[in-house]
This record gives sequence, C-alpha cells and structure tokens, in this order.
Amino acid sequence: MSTEKVSVILNTFNRQSSAIRTLRSILAQSYQNLEVVVVEDGCESCLRQYCSEFACTTGREVRYSNLGMPRGLAFSRNVGVTMADGDYIAFCDDDDVWISSKIERQIELLQRKRHSEARADKIGAIYCENFMSIIGDSRGIVHVPAINDGNLRESIVRFGIHTVSSSMLIPRSVLEVVGGFDENLKSCIDHDFWMKLAVNNYSVYPVRDALVVVPTLQGRDSMMTRTMQRLAGIDQYVNKWRGTYEEWWPNGRGAVEIENYRSRVIESLATSKLIDFSLMPAVLCILDLRTRGRSRWRLISSIVKIGFRALLVHVFGRSELHRWRALSIETKRRITNA
Repeated sequence: MSTEKVSVILNTFNRQSSAIRTLRSILAQSYQNLEVVVVEDGCESCLRQYCSEFACTTGREVRYSNLGMPRGLAFSRNVGVTMADGDYIAFCDDDDVWISSKIERQIELLQRKRHSEARADKIGAIYCENFMSIIGDSRGIVHVPAINDGNLRESIVRFGIHTVSSSMLIPRSVLEVVGGFDENLKSCIDHDFWMKLAVNNYSVYPVRDALVVVPTLQGRDSMMTRTMQRLAGIDQYVNKWRGTYEEWWPNGRGAVEIENYRSRVIESLATSKLIDFSLMPAVLCILDLRTRGRSRWRLISSIVKIGFRALLVHVFGRSELHRWRALSIETKRRITNA
C-alpha cells in the first residue's frame, strides 16, 4: 500500500452538526497516512474544540482555521491547500459522508494508472461515484454514476461536463499547475476546475463504486444556494469558457453547447427552488432564461421541464428525480459509446 500523505480539506459554512458528522467519516478512513484541514468560512462555532478532541482520540493530525468572514468556497479551498502538507489533496463538503475505504480505493486506482498510462504525469484527478441519500424519502438512495473518464477534454466533448460532489483526489503538483480554484467565481467552482484540468490536457479516472454519500433534503442551505449569486456565477463561468467551447466544438456548435450548459444549470436550480416552494427564486431563474434571447418554444420547453421535474418530486418523492437524472446521464454515456 502507498505511504504517500493525503490531506483532506473540509470546508464548512454555518453547519456545525453536519460538519462534525462529515469529519467523523474522514477520520474513519482506512488509509492511514492522512491529515485533515478544517477551514470554517467565517462562522464562529465549536468546531475548533471538536478538531482538538478528535485529534487526541484518533491520533490523526487535524488542523483548523477560521477565515473570520465569509470568503466563498474557492477561497476557502485554496486556504486549505496552503495549510496542507500532503502529496495528494482531497476535498469534502460539510454535509457529505465518505465510505471508510474511499481514499484507499482511490490511491489503489491511482497507482494502477501510474503503471499503465504512458503519461502518468497527466493524471489530473481520481474521483468516484456517489449515493444521493434522500432524507425523509422512504424510497431509499440513488446511485449517481461517474461519466468523465480518460482524457478530460475528449470526455467533455463527448459526454458533457460531470463532476461528483466531494469525490476528487488530486496530486498537489496538478493543483500548482492549474492554479487552484478560481476565487472570482461565485458558483460553478467544480465545473471550472474540471475545465482547467481539461485545457491542460489532464486525464481523470473514476473508481466505479459509490464511495460518497450526499444527503439531500428540502431547504438545503450552503455556500452555493443563494439564487442571485448562483445566476451571477453561471454567467461568470459561461463568459470565462465561451472561447474554449467555441474552439472545442467548431462550426458554431461551441456557442450552442455553452448556452445549453447555461440552460441545464439554470433549469436544475429553478427545479430545486420550485420543489422547495421558493417561488420567487424559481421565477428569477425563468426570467434569466428569458433574457438570454431563447426562442419562445425553447423557453416554453424549459418551463415544461422545470414543472415536470417538480411535479415528479411531489408525486413520487425526490429520489425519483435523482433516479431520472442518473438514468439520463448513464443512457447518454452508453449511447455515445455504442
């Protein structure tokens, strides 16, 4: 087994109880050479005390930093990286839970790829699949597959961009090459990082097993759920990467692809707001789509999608929406590979 050190960055904002649960799952990892860096994004809590207690009881190295004021997810992650000593960096959100073998399985896959790939220095990230755990839904959990595999640029062009929450294990050297996370972005942080890997010709490889549990519930609040901030962040992402999309998809397809990306993300955001009966944020999303110059029929199509997904949840439960999305992603991958 590898003895290289892994640093886990746990970023948290105003969610002490869930962050403690997440921290327990990180400290329970079977991989031994592991440290944890907890970065609290400006909210005062008792996490500092818990970190000290957990370090004593588990024998693991646990460090803590409070930013003093909210600075956003990208800034918080970059601070964590500067505090970390590991050869590899993993990130975990403060409401997700890791299966105990996650890091060990990822390191094993990384070692295999090192020996089998001609350009081992171009391994950008090892990630994994996840389970969506629908709180309050008796229909159980939903398995979300990993889609991007191999050369990331080629995979994005074929399948679109797909990241998995709290799953990435990244060589420190890769983070240094791509410059970490873009602190100017208000949202789309993981998608932006995926694009940075892709333009630097890195490959990503998934462990074909769900090693992260992502709890989902109504009214879930985080650094990323404020509607206007999300919409502004989507605009930033689209403007930043429009030229790259146009280069990757020639003959005008790039402009279509980047606008389709924008529509998918906004439709998903509007659906989540409508499900939670947050009508004004949902309307804001729809108005944002309308101002993008979408044709009447495409706008109607978006509204129908949003309404159908919300109805699906209210009739059958939130788990059915996630099953439908996971099935759509997997079907697209299989059709493209056929």
